[in-house]
Amino acid sequence: GFATLMHLFQRFDLDGNGVLSYQEFEQLITACHPTEDLTDHALIELWDLVNETEDDDDNDAITKEGFAAVCITRGLQLSYSALEDVEKQYNKMLSEVDFFGMTAAPPAADEVLETPDAQDPE
Repeated sequence: GFATLMHLFQRFDLDGNGVLSYQEFEQLITACHPTEDLTDHALIELWDLVNETEDDDDNDAITKEGFAAVCITRGLQLSYSALEDVEKQYNKMLSEVDFFGMTAAPPAADEVLETPDAQDPE
């Protein structure tokens, strides 16, 4: 339903700007539409269709309303269950990457981080 579409939209709005870029849209559709493999061409057609339903001139991003309208009118069944898998993959990806985009190995179980003693002036 509508609430599910809004939840999915927010989950895939990775930069939190209230609209989906094509990359965010592609990730959402690919992750949550496993019943039907959409070709790149079909994905672009769907993107264009959403853009055509919107009143703005911004073709670089789509709104919640445009996204929901097209999903509902096209009868696009997005799988909510896929969201859990996506979140697991996303969290796993975040845990494996440090802030500089380099892969960070998790610390060994016996590795203890030493903190400098605040009492020791040097």
